[in-house]
Amino acid sequence: MSVAQAYDIVVIGSGAGGGTLAQELAPLVRDGVRILVLEKGPRFADHEFTGRELEMAEALYEDGGAFLTHDGTMTLAFASAYGGST
Repeated sequence: MSVAQAYDIVVIGSGAGGGTLAQELAPLVRDGVRILVLEKGPRFADHEFTGRELEMAEALYEDGGAFLTHDGTMTLAFASAYGGST
């Protein structure tokens, strides 16, 4: 994508909120409205989704999907993934 491209609406994030908003705005495209949905992280091709949970968590979840508490005694699940954090 070129920096010079112009859009009428930019949706930041494709999680529950951004994805729903993008879906609701989609009919405007028929009227010529240019909509861009931005998401963090790389773009993946269909064949790159292996279906193996641990492998995909490392690729799709921020920090591999888990983190330690400050004192290091507990691992917590971290729901900030590419595609939302809901």
